[in-house]
Amino acid sequence: MKRLLAAVALLATIAIAAAATRPFWVAPDAAQAQAWLQAAADRHDARAEASLARWSDRGDAQARQAYAGLLAHRSDAASRRRLEKLLGDGAEAGDALAATQLAQLLASASVGAGSGTGTRAGTGTGTGTGTGTGTGTGLAAGAGAPADDARIARLLAQGNAAHVPAAARLLALRVLNAKPGASDLVHAATLMGQAAEGGDAPAMFLYANMLRAGQGVKQDEPKALALYQAAADADYAPAIQALAIAYRHGELGLPADASQSRLMDHEAAEALAHAAH
Repeated sequence: MKRLLAAVALLATIAIAAAATRPFWVAPDAAQAQAWLQAAADRHDARAEASLARWSDRGDAQARQAYAGLLAHRSDAASRRRLEKLLGDGAEAGDALAATQLAQLLASASVGAGSGTGTRAGTGTGTGTGTGTGTGTGLAAGAGAPADDARIARLLAQGNAAHVPAAARLLALRVLNAKPGASDLVHAATLMGQAAEGGDAPAMFLYANMLRAGQGVKQDEPKALALYQAAADADYAPAIQALAIAYRHGELGLPADASQSRLMDHEAAEALAHAAH
């Protein structure tokens, strides 16, 4: 009887342990991948990071995106190389989001190694964050080595073909940075509008700028205001700042309101601080 009870207790212990842990052979879902990401980033949990790395190497898209997010916030060269390989493997496997992220990563490296002309705008596509208030970008056509630029163009085409909103935004920015003619401005506005409709917060902000100025699209301040507000709701700092300025000067149909302007300035600063982490 004692042996039987001991065996039952052992089985119960095993069952509880199995319920509390995820078998290493079961691919992570989005929630598990994010849990590993948080553990690796916040608690420096080496086992969680190892799990992300292992499943990324196995080609799991959920783990790849989470691991890319972790690597993108590290500044050392080894992490940068690991991130580029990770996204490159994903792009080759048909992951359009990874292709878009890799395009932005390569373009940022080209700008960093160049003369410093041009500015980046908007946030990353899941691998990092940044801010800006105009339509400039490090994704200028012709930036960096020709081979890199051709690769960037192919990667963005891959992302855009799969309707990744950020890819359309980045393609639009390449057009805008190439000193386009009137017809190219229309094309850039069309791409930016597609990205904005897809829910890309930086695109909402940039397309609002184009609508406000009538750049490649008919001027439409009410629509621009709605896009600024949508991007601000997504905690996108440049859009919040644009609303703060509009309240300060009574623009975009908003009443001049110094108190509301100061509140928006504070929210923009908080959004910037959050993005930096």
